[in-house]
Amino acid sequence: MIHLRGCDCSPGEMVRIHRALWMRLLFPSRALFECPSCRTLFLASVADQADMGQRAHAERAQSKSGDSPNSDGGDRSPAG
Repeated sequence: MIHLRGCDCSPGEMVRIHRALWMRLLFPSRALFECPSCRTLFLASVADQADMGQRAHAERAQSKSGDSPNSDGGDRSPAG
């Protein structure tokens, strides 16, 4: 089954799939994607694709900077 919304997996993992002619005719402004983790197929609009890209970029930036705000090892407790 093809969904109109993506799954809850990481957006950076989505793979674009070639659409059949009937999909291009019925949904001209959407692209077909598959999640390799859960194998969900879904059609995403141009706005959805941009959102997926922004979320993937944010996740990569967060993983580079560390998962916690105190990842530099400094003690942020108040003096006293």
